[in-house]
Amino acid sequence: MSSTPTKTKRRASVPKKIRPGARREERPGATLTCLVIASGASEWAAVDLSSGALVRNSVAPDEQRVLETTTKLDVVRFALADEREPFDPARPEAVAMNDAPEMLRKLRRRKTRRLLRLICAPEHPNTPILCLRGPSIAYVDLDGAAPSIVVVRTTAKGLELMTRPDDAVVCAMAWSGTTQLLPVIDPDLCEVVRENAPRALGGSALADAIGFKPGFAVIGLAAPTNGHAKKVILSLLAR
Repeated sequence: MSSTPTKTKRRASVPKKIRPGARREERPGATLTCLVIASGASEWAAVDLSSGALVRNSVAPDEQRVLETTTKLDVVRFALADEREPFDPARPEAVAMNDAPEMLRKLRRRKTRRLLRLICAPEHPNTPILCLRGPSIAYVDLDGAAPSIVVVRTTAKGLELMTRPDDAVVCAMAWSGTTQLLPVIDPDLCEVVRENAPRALGGSALADAIGFKPGFAVIGLAAPTNGHAKKVILSLLAR
């Protein structure tokens, strides 16, 4: 009796050089191949492998299947759709898909680390994350010219995650000579921190609890509330 052969997923290629600030393809119908670096309840974020540009996708309720099948470090390929929503200056990197993405083979760990290092924001003394010194920015002050998402280098020693009395999860993060307290919206991280509450997690305890040594943090602006967009931690990635 013959059996149907299993279709092998294709593996995406990663360029050896990425030019900081390079623009991604924007034409409707064009195809993007991306490494997912954050996936939550309302959106995912990814790196376009051709350019190194970061993209975000806010998922409409009828597209919830995209989030249900996509997790961190997945490699996906999809065609760009016409923009369905007005331009959002709080998320200038937003893209819309024509359909659910095609899943490709995951990148090897070495290639993933190299790619993340290439796209990390430089850590200059006293330079705040996303160029915002405060924890948020007024929506009316956003013009879409500045990025709303960034990847930065970090270590387990430079992080401390804890719960607040209202059960919200926050992270004290040391970067560029300052320590910032940022809300965490990564659902997996939040679950681990709440399971260990009221103990704060940092250093080796954090690495043990989440199952890896963090080396990168994905930080972006959250959806505006009360007229302000907060800086939040979208995810942590292994070093």
